[in-house]
Amino acid sequence: MTGDQVENSKPHPEIYRRAVTLLGVDARHTWALEDSSHGVHAASAAGMIVFQIPDLVPPDPSTLALGHRVWDSLHQVDNLLRRCVRDPERAAA
Repeated sequence: MTGDQVENSKPHPEIYRRAVTLLGVDARHTWALEDSSHGVHAASAAGMIVFQIPDLVPPDPSTLALGHRVWDSLHQVDNLLRRCVRDPERAAA
């Protein structure tokens, strides 16, 4: 799914809502990896589990207020994913 396939761009949640619909998955159980505040707002509004790995611009206060996870590196997300695969119940805690 790309931005030219939707009418509304981020921070509107349309791109994420369409993606989970096409995949046939529940947004509440789907991870979104974002670098920008607009993307975080879009994924959060779509009901997804959001991880922000900021590029050059740190998250602003309104974005931080969404309560998502902000990490320094994709390696942290990779480590969580590996824990989820090994022990899903424990990793979710």
